[in-house]
Amino acid sequence: MPDEMENQNDSQDVESPECICVNCKKAPPEHGYITPLCIDCRDALSKRFVPAWIKAVASVITIVFIFALTRFPVTIDAAIAFERGKNAEKASMYRTAVREYEKAIERFPDSTQIITRLYAAYWRNNDISKATEIFDNRIVGRETENRAQFDEINKIANRISFLYFGTEEFTKILESCNNATPEKTIETLRPYVEKHPGETIPKYCLASSLYDVKNYDEVEKLMVKTIIDNPDFDSGSLLLAAVYREKDEFEKCISYCNRILQRNLEDSSAYASMARTELKRHQDKTGLDLAVKAYQLASEDTYTIATLAIAYHYNNMIKERGEMLALFKQCKDAAGYKIDFWQSVFDGQTEWRD
Repeated sequence: MPDEMENQNDSQDVESPECICVNCKKAPPEHGYITPLCIDCRDALSKRFVPAWIKAVASVITIVFIFALTRFPVTIDAAIAFERGKNAEKASMYRTAVREYEKAIERFPDSTQIITRLYAAYWRNNDISKATEIFDNRIVGRETENRAQFDEINKIANRISFLYFGTEEFTKILESCNNATPEKTIETLRPYVEKHPGETIPKYCLASSLYDVKNYDEVEKLMVKTIIDNPDFDSGSLLLAAVYREKDEFEKCISYCNRILQRNLEDSSAYASMARTELKRHQDKTGLDLAVKAYQLASEDTYTIATLAIAYHYNNMIKERGEMLALFKQCKDAAGYKIDFWQSVFDGQTEWRD
C-alpha cells in the first residue's frame, strides 16, 4: 500500500499534456479556447504576418465561389426546365415542351441535346416555321457523335421537307398564283397535281383553293387519301375537319381533330376546330369552353383569336366579342382568316349556321 500511495503522489506532480501550452511547452494554457495556448503565445500568433500571396489566393477563391453561387441557380433552372420538357414530351404535351426547352436553350444555346429536343418539339407542335428556323440556324453544319440524335434530326427534316416544301418547279408555279382568284389558282395547280400525285403540299394547296370555292367533295377526295398515306400531316387533317363541318358531318370533324390531339394534347388548332364545330351545331357553351382552351394554349394565334370571337358572339358576350374582334383586326394575316366574313356575321348581315 505505501508503494502505491507514493506512485500516485508522483503522478500528481507532473502536468498532463492538456495542461501545458502546445507552443512553448511551459506555461499553462489560457482557458476558454479550443486550442491550448498560453496568453503570451496566443497574443504573438495573432500578430504574425500573413504572406500577400495567401491573401491573394484567398480573395480569388472567394470571388470564384461567389460567382459560382450567382450562376448556380441559373444552371439549376435550366436543368429543371430541360427535365420538364422531357416529361412534357412523354405526356404528348408539346406546347409545354417547347416552352420549357426554350427556357433551357437560353442558358445553353450551343447544347446539341437541347437543340435536338426543341427541334423535335417544334415539329410535333406543328410550329413548322420555327422548326425550319432552328434547323437552318443551329443544326445545319453541326456535328454530333450521338447516332440517335442524328437519326431523329434527319427523320424530322425529311418529313418536314416532304410534307411542307415543294419542288423548285412547284414553287415557281405557286408564286405565279399570288393575288390570283381561287378559280384561277385551281386552274393553274391542277395540271401539276395530276402529273405529280405523290407530292403532298401541291395537293394541299389545290385542296385549299377548292375549299374556298366550296367544292367540298373534291377536297375530301384529295385529303382523305393524303392523310391515309401521311397520318402526321395535321394541316391536311384540319382542312378535312373543316370540310366535314361545312357538310354538317360533325362527328367526322371531331374524329379528325381527336386524331391530332392523340399525338399532341396541346394542339390549339384542333381545339379551335372542335369549338367551331360545336358552335355550328348550336352547342354554344361547349364551343366556348373549347375556344377558351385553344386561346389559353395559343393566345397569339389568329385562328384561335377568331374562334374565341365567334364563340363570344354566339354566347351573347358582346363586350368580350368586341375585345377579341379588336385583337383579330390587329393580326397581320386577318384577311386570310376571313375577317370580313366574320364581321358580317357579327353584324347580322350573314348567317353562318342554320
